[in-house]
Amino acid sequence: MKKTLPYIIFCLISGYLFCQKNEREELKKYDSYLVRNLEMGKWKTKSFLKNGLVTVEEVYYRRELRSKWKYFYDGNEKWTIRTFDINQGIINDTIENELLYFQDSLLVKKHSLGAIEIYSDFNEFGKPRIVERTQEFGFLPYKEVFEYDAIGNKTKEMAYSEYLNTKDSLVQEIEINRYRYDSNNNVIEIKREYIPEKTFPIPIIGAPSLFQIEKFRFKYNKDGLWVKKYKTINGIEKLTSKRTLK
Repeated sequence: MKKTLPYIIFCLISGYLFCQKNEREELKKYDSYLVRNLEMGKWKTKSFLKNGLVTVEEVYYRRELRSKWKYFYDGNEKWTIRTFDINQGIINDTIENELLYFQDSLLVKKHSLGAIEIYSDFNEFGKPRIVERTQEFGFLPYKEVFEYDAIGNKTKEMAYSEYLNTKDSLVQEIEINRYRYDSNNNVIEIKREYIPEKTFPIPIIGAPSLFQIEKFRFKYNKDGLWVKKYKTINGIEKLTSKRTLK
């Protein structure tokens, strides 16, 4: 079974926190946005913005607030604090504290959630071609290798992982993803491959299954920010996300 916890957390909590750089500039015109994830049922996320960055995020199921998060950016640190949980009420837990280390203005090391990431082999855009990771829990790949296009979009990634199968045998796996983009630099196609091979679709607990080829289409507003996202699987297109900006 694929290790799904980080994937689910990313989908529900941090879904659109890490947007494209060009989108961030346009988001400076807005105070907040609401994303309805139609693939995940009645879940929606409201994000409050400051200078184009998300500072507060509220996660709802239907109209009920399930969790609330605050993000702080301070020099070489980024803090993620959970301030409300449906099961615990008002709280003040530091969920993540990222310590960032720079060299020649390039991020070369990050320490967060029991993991240390080392970045190397930078391209002309200052993006790393190699990420190596040591971690306490082993949820994430221990190494990732990236390729980029002429304007800095990631076109290929190879993620190296190892885990114990149901027979307690060590499995070494390579996950390969290839990406295509539209003129707004949003991903419009993902092609997946695994070594050793896996059968698609791959079920993900609490999230949509992964298909070998997924295609996407976006509808944009006058500022070039997406407001609707469509996904095509096996020739069938469905609306998967709506975003309302204010």
